[in-house]
Amino acid sequence: MRTGTSPLFPASTEGAVTLNAVIETREGDRLPLELALFVSMEVSKQVARLHALGKGAGSLSAKTVWCLRDGRVVVGECEAGSQRDEVHALGRLVYRLLSGSESVSEWPPSYFNPGVDAELDAVVMSTLSSDPSKRPYSAHVLVEAVSGVFEELDLEPSPEGLQRLVLAVPDEEPVTVAEPAPVQAAVVAPAPAPAKVPVLKPHPRPAPEAMESQFSAEYRVPDRRIEIPAWLAPLMTPTRLAVAGVGVLVLLLTVLAWPSKPSRGAQRPDAEPVAAKETVRAAPAPQLVPMAKPASAVSFKKADKKKAIVARR
Repeated sequence: MRTGTSPLFPASTEGAVTLNAVIETREGDRLPLELALFVSMEVSKQVARLHALGKGAGSLSAKTVWCLRDGRVVVGECEAGSQRDEVHALGRLVYRLLSGSESVSEWPPSYFNPGVDAELDAVVMSTLSSDPSKRPYSAHVLVEAVSGVFEELDLEPSPEGLQRLVLAVPDEEPVTVAEPAPVQAAVVAPAPAPAKVPVLKPHPRPAPEAMESQFSAEYRVPDRRIEIPAWLAPLMTPTRLAVAGVGVLVLLLTVLAWPSKPSRGAQRPDAEPVAAKETVRAAPAPQLVPMAKPASAVSFKKADKKKAIVARR
């Protein structure tokens, strides 16, 4: 195993490896939930103990946390600093252990690890707040939140998983660097003389009139401007033109919408079709026929100033 001591620890920590080396043995996979919770709780307990003693944990990260062969976790101590900043560093470490992501994002640990409950999510994200006044002052809140997950999952903290990973960390082997071969002076052939490049004289550029092609000359549209009489110029203001245009448009719409009168010979749509007129000959004038006296007519004759019936036909 890798041996050595850290200036932050006593000599009894020989044979320890960094937590970062333990995580790298997973080759990109996050730690099992039970092991991640165990390491998070042990680190949080030691940070809380250092704060209670008036000391600090310094720049806490996976490279400053040591794991022993027996499964213990050791956090180095240093001079006391800002507790809220150290709780922030502790939250970043716990976030990496639970999510498996080295960089912190807006997603809580439960997004990557469904075994994390909402309470631990809220506590971890509060430690990562950019506003120091919104961060927890003590690391005890993380200890209590992690303990709650252990109780919810009915698990017991055990260092066995950490022991297996510590033993799986490969030993450091010295790297043999081969001596470089002596460099021999290379024979460099003289470079050939550059070939002479003939200098070409530029052709005189024709005048713009000569550059105009026959096609463009035939199809060029001359500029024609319409001259406005002097008496009409004061009336050609934009406002007056706009008013005149609106008036013409209104007049045109009025004419189009005005109902037209039907002609005399036109037939109403509701009238019945009239048959074609037939040529009628004029009837002859009636002739007067003398009427015969009726047979029962009676004639009278005056006689002696008296009326007498003469005869009855």
